[in-house]
Amino acid sequence: MSSYQTGRFSEYVAEFVDVAGRLANLIQQRQTGKPVVRFEGSYSIVSPNSSETSAKILIFQHGVGRINFGPLALRNDGVYVMVRRNGTVGPAVQASGFAMLSRLDPRDEIGVAPKHDEQFGFFPVMAGENLQQIAGFLAQISFL
Repeated sequence: MSSYQTGRFSEYVAEFVDVAGRLANLIQQRQTGKPVVRFEGSYSIVSPNSSETSAKILIFQHGVGRINFGPLALRNDGVYVMVRRNGTVGPAVQASGFAMLSRLDPRDEIGVAPKHDEQFGFFPVMAGENLQQIAGFLAQISFL
């Protein structure tokens, strides 16, 4: 499984940083449990039930960060929603039946440094997409 280590937010294109930050803020407004945790180049949505990362908002940009155990399944620069597939939370998320899970390609999976063994499916946040819908989805799965 490939893995990606994000760079610092200051290294990414400002538009990507803005979208990731807006999405994290929308999730935080919906959360009543653990906060959305800001790391360099990503945000983690932590399950209050298991303390595992149930999802991430991650920025990928060629030339920023580091690809580990390549080749990386992320192909285009942008903001990605990462959804946990393993651990305690992963099976519950996968069984939840949320429509947005259909955006995940079952063949694509990556880890995110430093915990390379955590497996995430992913989908890109597209230009003009409804961030409220994505935030609602991520807030819901954070409590599984």
